[in-house]
Amino acid sequence: MLKLQIHSLKHRLTLLLACITGLTFLFSFTVLFLFERAELRRGQIRDLKTQALVLSQVVSADLDFGNLLDSNKSLQALSSNKHVLAARIFDANGQLFTSLVPKQNAAPLPEVAPDHEYAVFHEGVLDMFVRIYQEGQLKGTLFIRSDLEEMRAQFQTALKVMSAAGLGLLLLAIVASSVLQRQVSTPILSLAETAQRISHQRDFSIRLQSKGGGEIGVLSQSFNDMLDHIQARDAKLLAYQDHLKEEVIQRSEQLSQTEHLLSATLDALPACIAILDGEGTIQATNQRWKAFSSPVNRFIYGVKPGDDYKAICSGQTDMRLEGGSIGAALLQVLDGSVESSGMEYDFGEEEGRHWFTVLVSRFSTENAIYIVLMHLEVTEQKRMEIQLRQAQKLESIGQLTAGIAHEINTPTQYIGDNLVFLRQSFDTYQALMEQLQALLKHVEEGSASSFVPAIQQKIEKADLAFLQEETPVAINQCQEGVQRVTKIVRAMKDFSHPGSATKTPVDLNRAIETTTLVCRSEWKYMAELEMDLDPDLPLVPCLPDQINQVILNLVINAAHAIESALKDAQGEKGLIRVSTRSRGDFAEIRVQDSGTGIPEGIRSRIFDPFFTTKPVGKGTGQGLAIAYAIVVNQHGGTITVRSEVGKGSLFIVRLPFPPEGRVHEA
Repeated sequence: MLKLQIHSLKHRLTLLLACITGLTFLFSFTVLFLFERAELRRGQIRDLKTQALVLSQVVSADLDFGNLLDSNKSLQALSSNKHVLAARIFDANGQLFTSLVPKQNAAPLPEVAPDHEYAVFHEGVLDMFVRIYQEGQLKGTLFIRSDLEEMRAQFQTALKVMSAAGLGLLLLAIVASSVLQRQVSTPILSLAETAQRISHQRDFSIRLQSKGGGEIGVLSQSFNDMLDHIQARDAKLLAYQDHLKEEVIQRSEQLSQTEHLLSATLDALPACIAILDGEGTIQATNQRWKAFSSPVNRFIYGVKPGDDYKAICSGQTDMRLEGGSIGAALLQVLDGSVESSGMEYDFGEEEGRHWFTVLVSRFSTENAIYIVLMHLEVTEQKRMEIQLRQAQKLESIGQLTAGIAHEINTPTQYIGDNLVFLRQSFDTYQALMEQLQALLKHVEEGSASSFVPAIQQKIEKADLAFLQEETPVAINQCQEGVQRVTKIVRAMKDFSHPGSATKTPVDLNRAIETTTLVCRSEWKYMAELEMDLDPDLPLVPCLPDQINQVILNLVINAAHAIESALKDAQGEKGLIRVSTRSRGDFAEIRVQDSGTGIPEGIRSRIFDPFFTTKPVGKGTGQGLAIAYAIVVNQHGGTITVRSEVGKGSLFIVRLPFPPEGRVHEA
């Protein structure tokens, strides 16, 4: 279908008004045409019926008397009407009485009368049936057929008049619509032209010249108001744009400074730092990482951006790792199981040994996940920690020296007393032996009887029965004393030994027995020691000297707590209970006391360095802090406390068994 496209508003308005006018004219013409046609038909029927009624009055008497001749004459009077085509009279029974057909009829004539009056237009003629009454009695029916020539002539005349009037109205409507569309389209076209100029020139200072009022005037004023707002907005936007440019420049400078500061900070940190992507590939490193020159530490040496760090970690099997595998920790952080992880590793022996702490942390941006990897060399700190622990151990030994000396002095004293007794007994036995030897000599010479009284006197004086009873006792006491001193010295040696730098399988029960013996003087006067050690406890991989230090600190801490609880009680003793058990993957040491207990308000701080509630001179607050560092940081275990004020405290140490399985002492 062909579509007419008119883009001009002026032409569209003209076409619209013309279409409306044309449709209005067509509708009006159709209505008038139908009305005029109906009126002409009604007039035709009315005129013909008038003639029929007049004629019916004339022929009613003829029908009553059956006068056919007069009836024919009456019908002949219709011949003067040139439009009558035929006429017939029917009797009361509807039968044809007489007929007049002055002209040829195309349509057949009726042979019987209908039972009612009516008029009908068909085949270009008008047929009318009129009932004939006389004094209210039906006498017959009159039929008249007329042509429509007169009606057609009147209709054509009316059609010409209506056409002329319609054409005049259409021309008038076109003129009026042209004037009207100019009144409407001119301001709108002006508005469109102004909008186009503004669009092309981007000049929002142009204004529309408003003419007249009404809706067009309101539209023009609203358009100008809109331009005012746009111009004001553009002015603000330009100001904002200038301000934004300045902000961007400033922020870019700040960002550049921040990047330089961050880069300088990362380079200045005493650690080798790398940034990894979500796949474990190194994206960037700091200068310290790049400058690392020791080929021994292959976690860092030669590793550069673009390398797969997960593969590098999985290939390093000759490093000593504390707290797990770097590769495993990296995978946990990468998959989101944990946000951060850390561990230690070392390499080298003795003076050439180096320690590193590795920290793995996760952070994310809107589009990616990154990992911060930090290798921090802590060799000096580790050596200082070792020295500090050894110094603390020596300090503990120094504090225990007086008690240990007393522990050694007691058996030494009764060993000395027994030795004096044995010396005197030996002198007595020696004198008797000399007398017996002289007696044997005189027996051989035959003069022994003179020596018998003297020997009997010596035996009575020596009290041999007493010597025979006490000498074995003295010897046994000396042996026990020597064994006790030997045990104390061996315990001191085991406790104060610097130990190895690597973990070895340790019998925790023996370590507890040794340590409690060394510090016996610290607890024996205020507490009873009860030990419940699991004889089937497997060996635990640990640093022996450090675990000894943990046990010592916990037992001495328990003794001091009991001493504080019994300071006003004379002759009473508390209880220290030490036990060991196997708990799943951990070996558990419990040290329980009946001391003062720890208030809840400070319970979370007891493992902080230098925190203590003891009086000056009684402690430095390092004991529990060192125990925590040894158990948690060095051995990957846990240390917790349960306490109730006035009833005592329970410290629980858990050390992990080796992952490859438990080891029992052979």
